[in-house]
Amino acid sequence: HGIITSGALFSTFASRASGNYRVYLSATDLNNGLDFMNSMMLTPPTNSNGSQNYPRIDNSSDTIVMVWQESELSNYEIFCAYTTSGNTNDLLTSKHRVNTNTSGAQSNPDVKIANGFIHLVFEDAYSGDVIYRRGIIGNLGLKESVESNSSAYPNPSVNNKFIIEDLNFNEIKSAELIDSKGSLCQFDII
Repeated sequence: HGIITSGALFSTFASRASGNYRVYLSATDLNNGLDFMNSMMLTPPTNSNGSQNYPRIDNSSDTIVMVWQESELSNYEIFCAYTTSGNTNDLLTSKHRVNTNTSGAQSNPDVKIANGFIHLVFEDAYSGDVIYRRGIIGNLGLKESVESNSSAYPNPSVNNKFIIEDLNFNEIKSAELIDSKGSLCQFDII
């Protein structure tokens, strides 16, 4: 998964070259013939046997946000890192857990920055719900917006239909629905 900003391609990936899955970010200069700039591993789990996987990234101007799933011992949690300066080294010092419920596994995160908000979604295996969180970057880190308490259910969907409650559809300019196999699904907003 990747973004293009300020003449560079930033791509996220997971690798097991170190023995356990870890999340990485690489940068390639697009202005000078696809010159490789750098690659860095994000802050790994505290437990050396922990793992990270499924990174996603998005940006708006100099704000870059990454999300991924990570496990210390057993359950997966969702983490994010961000920079507001465009300096990717900030991603190493801004790691935060996104999910508030730590029962069961949380997985399959995705992120989008739009209309001044960070929009995060992930699957909560404990409740069976797709969790949507919307927030902003504040002085002390990520702050959840209290304006939206949306939820999507049922998960999995029944007859390819699900309900999203308490979402202001006037804020949505475009949307994609992707199934667990990565295929784009057709849907209508009614």
